[in-house]
Amino acid sequence: MKHAILFLLLTAALFSACKKDNSSTAQTDYISFKVDGAVQTFKTCQGTYFKPNSINFSSITILGNSDNNNEQIGLNVNNPVVGNPSQSGMTGFFSIVAGTDTTYYNASSATAITINSLTNDRVTGTFQFTGTNYSAQNTDTKNITEGSFGCPVSVSN
Repeated sequence: MKHAILFLLLTAALFSACKKDNSSTAQTDYISFKVDGAVQTFKTCQGTYFKPNSINFSSITILGNSDNNNEQIGLNVNNPVVGNPSQSGMTGFFSIVAGTDTTYYNASSATAITINSLTNDRVTGTFQFTGTNYSAQNTDTKNITEGSFGCPVSVSN
């Protein structure tokens, strides 16, 4: 009888030690891309999804900041459709802050943004564009390629 009780106690201890962890795995927020071939990864990002209104217009805006807040990237898609890379109304920008000066590189018409998934709390996708600084005398450009993002999203009506 002592062996049976000891066996039951050891078995109970073993199962309680192997208890399943019910905590959810936190998702990492990111916007990653290349600027003229140099990899950039921003860990701070946020999306805002504006649901379709009375004229059936919707949009999603995604913003990301570098760790030191000296660089920012922004993407916007009007009337987003999950999985559709050839949507109209896509824009993007990349900005660099140096001291008190900010240089903006606005996306040209060759912008490609794909929303891979959109839920009530998260948005993922890919992007690329060529940004042009029209204030520079020689219209300086930055090629933004191999972009991807996974960001929290807030939903607005």
